[in-house]
Amino acid sequence: IPLYEQALQLDGRFADAWADLGIAYAELGDVPLALRIPTEVYPIAIEAFRTALEIDPKHARAMGYLGYSLIQHEYQWNEGLQLLQQSVAMNPQDARLQAMYGWILYFTNHPDAATVLERAYLLNPFDLQVVFTKASQLVADGRYGDGATLMDTALIQNRNRYDANLLAAAFNISMRRLDIAEGYLAKAR
Repeated sequence: IPLYEQALQLDGRFADAWADLGIAYAELGDVPLALRIPTEVYPIAIEAFRTALEIDPKHARAMGYLGYSLIQHEYQWNEGLQLLQQSVAMNPQDARLQAMYGWILYFTNHPDAATVLERAYLLNPFDLQVVFTKASQLVADGRYGDGATLMDTALIQNRNRYDANLLAAAFNISMRRLDIAEGYLAKAR
């Protein structure tokens, strides 16, 4: 966050810095790894996304994250879903945008949800957020073993990350594989 703020001091019209600043704040309050109270950080994130879009109205990442944030934290489903759809249409190769869009579709029982989530995973099967979203969908579908196994694969490139180990532990706890979960928790610590 300090580096994005420093970049913005140098160039306040740098849309990428505004978008990434918003993402950094949003991730601080994002469940299940929230490090700050969401109501403290999401207004800052939303404002940063809006600023990025004022500078560059076609900034797909800012648009998608704004849409997701509006749905998740402001309960503005219509505007949020429209922004997510536009962002995915503008940048169909962005796995995270696809995953966020698929996750919202999943919770609205949209018939394309599984296809969108699978597309996100195929675009980047090593992105922790994408893998977490796909694994969460599998668990929500009652496929606990598949979800835990998929989450374990996220550790291939994230072996020493706190969040990857904590999430892998959580998925293994859901499977009652407590010995495996304890190993991940030890690494997270």
